[in-house]
Amino acid sequence: MSDAENHTSQIEGNVKAVDQDLKSIDQDLLLSKKINTNLKELNSALGEAKELLEVVSIIPEIGAEANELKDAVVALQTPVSDALDASNKVESVVGPARTKIEQVETKVAQLDAELLK
Repeated sequence: MSDAENHTSQIEGNVKAVDQDLKSIDQDLLLSKKINTNLKELNSALGEAKELLEVVSIIPEIGAEANELKDAVVALQTPVSDALDASNKVESVVGPARTKIEQVETKVAQLDAELLK
């Protein structure tokens, strides 16, 4: 094997390793997006539950129980809201990083294709 072929083979192996590492990092960074989405959905659902329980609480037969349940929902809203705020901050940093990594992944794939020609 010539020196050029040997170097090309080494470069190709390095490019593939970088590609795999980028894919792994991208998957890890997607977790923050999933967590953020789930927290948004949970926060919204708790808000809707609170509103519905407020309406139901005017019914005399179940008003007291509905108020107790509403209080429990309100107690859950604070930590969920705090977690969502923190998640939004993380996502504001991780989101752009994820976008940049995806752009680099595209370039690495193009480089890999060129090396295989």
